[in-house]
Amino acid sequence: IYPNPTRGDFNLSISNFAPSENISIAIFNITGQLVFSSSCSVNNRGVKDIAINSGNLLQPGNYFIVAQGSSIVAKAKLIICR
Repeated sequence: IYPNPTRGDFNLSISNFAPSENISIAIFNITGQLVFSSSCSVNNRGVKDIAINSGNLLQPGNYFIVAQGSSIVAKAKLIICR
């Protein structure tokens, strides 16, 4: 995740997944509530870069991002500050 902390817009780099695997992305707030979800496919090298423009969707605070494929779950912390 970069930049992190961010003012709202950030990039998510996903790697180490199987080639062309479908990935679900979820963002949870600090209380565990799902605030954003999306899905995508990684390329034939198992990599995907995603620009997320959260706008007013994510209020300042701490969030957890989970990228899940069929055999891998990747987790990261995101900080929004304005």
